[in-house]
Amino acid sequence: MEKLFEKDYLKFDEINNYDKTKNEDLFNTIELLFYDLHDKKGKPIDPISKQSMKHMVYRHKQNKSYDKAYGGPVRKNDVKLFVNKFTKARDVFEVFYQPKHIIDYEKKIKLLAMEQLPKGFVMFDKVAHVEEIIYAFRFLSSHPNKLKDKFNDGIVKFKHTKPDLIENLNKPLWDALEGVVIRDDAIIGSLEKAAKIYAPKSYIYIKMRGF
Repeated sequence: MEKLFEKDYLKFDEINNYDKTKNEDLFNTIELLFYDLHDKKGKPIDPISKQSMKHMVYRHKQNKSYDKAYGGPVRKNDVKLFVNKFTKARDVFEVFYQPKHIIDYEKKIKLLAMEQLPKGFVMFDKVAHVEEIIYAFRFLSSHPNKLKDKFNDGIVKFKHTKPDLIENLNKPLWDALEGVVIRDDAIIGSLEKAAKIYAPKSYIYIKMRGF
């Protein structure tokens, strides 16, 4: 039973940041705010989550087109087939893609990030630590006015519903910041504080340090 209480783990507050103590002069800090989010048509939107690539079965686009796997003509919307050169079996073509609204969202975030970069900023190439990140969603019509009035006093309602905070909300943000603020999301070593809340207008706030 004594082994259950052996001190062979660390809580977050007990961790001394080795990267920072060794390279303190190399670290830069940057804050970015993506405020009052809109889509390409100017319609207000909330932060968007990104899941794995979607896929669909590829189908023929024209009537009476010829397909070798079928051995003859096929009709429009028939499933596209191909012959597997190893097994000689007929397999279905699948297409993987990301919805357009996610692609547009990432492009918008990237442009907004580039506009906020301080002069002479050098992209984080070695390591990055996320000190704070907040995703704010617009108040629902069902929220009482007293809740909205308390926002400026720092009293907020946390969002406890989808999308999930840790993975899917971060995916499009990391992809948008790639090549602009960070080399890629593999260099992110820690995420210290994260929250998703309700606010008068949608926004994303992020504070990072790195080099």
